[in-house]
Amino acid sequence: MEEGLERAVRAKTSKIRLVNANLNLLFAHQALFLLKNCLCLPKLLYILRCSPVWKVPALLREFDEVVRSSLSEIANTGMSSGPWRQATLPVGLGGLGIRRTEEVALPAFLASLHSVRQLVLSILPEADLHGEANLALSKWSLLSTAEPPVPELRRQQKAWDMALLKEIHEQLVSTASDNDKARLLAVSDKNSGSWLHALPLPSLGNLLDNNALRISIGLRLGAKLCRPHVCRCGASVDEFGQHGLSCKFSGGRHSALNESLKRALTTAQIPTVLEPPGIFRKDKRRPDGMTQVPWKNGKELVWDVTVVDTQALTNFAMSTAKAGSAADAAEKRKITK
Repeated sequence: MEEGLERAVRAKTSKIRLVNANLNLLFAHQALFLLKNCLCLPKLLYILRCSPVWKVPALLREFDEVVRSSLSEIANTGMSSGPWRQATLPVGLGGLGIRRTEEVALPAFLASLHSVRQLVLSILPEADLHGEANLALSKWSLLSTAEPPVPELRRQQKAWDMALLKEIHEQLVSTASDNDKARLLAVSDKNSGSWLHALPLPSLGNLLDNNALRISIGLRLGAKLCRPHVCRCGASVDEFGQHGLSCKFSGGRHSALNESLKRALTTAQIPTVLEPPGIFRKDKRRPDGMTQVPWKNGKELVWDVTVVDTQALTNFAMSTAKAGSAADAAEKRKITK
């Protein structure tokens, strides 16, 4: 059986290596989307579910290394062990959703085995599924301190997979520095990875240019983004490039967010204006934007944008305790102004 598995996995590895070599012909954002959703785990999932390929992890590591190399080339970012480890987590746990087949093989096989057990035994009563199930379950128990899923959930791959993933995520957070912990909590928060699910279509305004994608991935994974240097503001910038999020000369995000809100409302056929003349708050400042037609109860909608840096020194205490706390504090300050 192992010879057959080796041939099948090596064939898939050769094909994925050939296809990935042509991804550099696309925009990096489009290439990443295809790699994540079409060209890595999806290409091997059928084999993972239908055969005990988890018994030959060396073959799966070879496949994963091809994917790792492709991701590094697409992102133009070095994928050392730390960033790569995080990248292989689901988007909801702070990763890029590019799963390692070596980690998915066992949960996939266990879920498939429990799903088809009754059907297989009705066709082949002499099949030794009990032995295969016990062997796979023993391996899973060595990897996780959690209890196996309840019988009703054992046919769900997610039930087996998430138990392992949560322990990996908790280990990453518990062993991280304060700076990395704040980042891990932030990127694991709800909707922080929604951009990874968006279709990278220029007609929808969703396509990131190659440099924007490189920076987005680097900041999310804590990868190296630049050479250490001194910023024009006088601050020292390390190789992770996070200083740009809080530098006093780093502008554009505030205006970009206002423009995004304006375009979204305009697309919904709600005319808006930025920094409306003649409209002032109690502190004599204008709001960032206002609708030109009533929003609710005959009143227009006004908004004000605030941008904060989760990893700024002033926010460390909050950000390492709870994701989104820096933004919550900024919102409260804005409301009470």
